[in-house]
Amino acid sequence: MGMLEGALAAIAVIFLLLKLNLKRIAKHDIFLDICLTFFFIWIFAGTFAGMMAGLWAGAFISIFLFIAKRHVKHEELRWVRTRSFPYRKVAWVEVIDTKK
Repeated sequence: MGMLEGALAAIAVIFLLLKLNLKRIAKHDIFLDICLTFFFIWIFAGTFAGMMAGLWAGAFISIFLFIAKRHVKHEELRWVRTRSFPYRKVAWVEVIDTKK
């Protein structure tokens, strides 16, 4: 039962991550994974079944972020030159990963 509750909670958070543009979030997967796992454990605390649901939700999100980081192109904020004034601005730029 804890596994089903954890899967449903993880699916809800995964949909929120997809709405927030996964390209911009995928770079911070480790920090996000730790924070969300601790959040789920904290929110479901009180019973053993609740703690297990929190752990399962954290595990599902960890797996999702692990796969997403390797298959989604990353974007990050960078200074970009422009032709018009002010000649520089902050914009989201796709990062090319050369480590593969």
